[in-house]
Amino acid sequence: MNKKQGLFAAAMLSAGLMMVSTAASAQGAARAPSNLGNKAEQYISTRLADDRGARYRVASQPYQVKAELRRGQPVDCWALDVRVRSDLGSAGRGADTYTVLFHNGRAVALKRDLRTRIVKVRTEQRLASN
Repeated sequence: MNKKQGLFAAAMLSAGLMMVSTAASAQGAARAPSNLGNKAEQYISTRLADDRGARYRVASQPYQVKAELRRGQPVDCWALDVRVRSDLGSAGRGADTYTVLFHNGRAVALKRDLRTRIVKVRTEQRLASN
C-alpha cells in the first residue's frame, strides 16, 4: 500500500466512524421523561391489591424499549424496573420486581400485561460501552 492509498483508507475509516457516531447520537438523543420513579410507584400502587406498607426501590436506570401496547406496530417506550416489598400480614413478607412501561411520559402498562416480549433499543451509551 502506498502513501496515497494509506491516507485515503484512513480518511474513509474516519468518515465511517463519524457517520456511525452521528447515527448513534441521533438515536440516543432522546432523554427519559422526568420523575419516572415517582410515576412508576404511583402506577404500581394502583395495581396492587393492598398497597399499605409497600416499599418501592428503583432497580434500574430508565431504558428504551419497543413494545406492542395494542395489536399492531411496536411503539417506542421507556421502561423502568421497580422492586416492591410489602408486608402480607400473617403470611409474612412479599417481594417482586415490576417493569413499568411509559409512553408519551405516562405509565401505561406493566411488562407482564403484554402478550409479546419487549425489545430493548440500543442507545449511544450502550454503543459507547461496547
